[in-house]
Amino acid sequence: MNIKYDKSMFEYKRNISWKSRFVILFIITIFVAGVALLVDFYRDKKAKLIDPNESQYYAVFLTNDQVYFGKMLINNKFEMVLSEVYYVSVNGQSTTEQLGQTQFQLVKLGNEIHGPTDKMFINKDQILFYEQLRNDSTVVKTINDQSSI
Repeated sequence: MNIKYDKSMFEYKRNISWKSRFVILFIITIFVAGVALLVDFYRDKKAKLIDPNESQYYAVFLTNDQVYFGKMLINNKFEMVLSEVYYVSVNGQSTTEQLGQTQFQLVKLGNEIHGPTDKMFINKDQILFYEQLRNDSTVVKTINDQSSI
């Protein structure tokens, strides 16, 4: 008895077209990119809280020409959160004759008619820049004087 051995009977050929390979590669790429974006998003969202008792005061300059002073609680990719927030209020009119009568006053956030809390949540795209203030700056001295009253 003579048995002929045919190799093709035992071989399994995978014929995957180039279109199928492209689709599989595209799906894997999208999946990996999605996972990377989610990890980056949640890592930045879970920013370390800054202890307000240990942090310095900052001046935050916004795109609408407002300036706020406060202690930074959170500073991540998406937002900055300030506590003990103050802003500048101008009393009097500034004309050339009355230039000496213009008075600037620091006002603590929270006493406005709409009754905000003492925390301010600022979108990062609204911030031009921010600066850390020295403890001997006029603003910090004024804040310390107001809070000791």
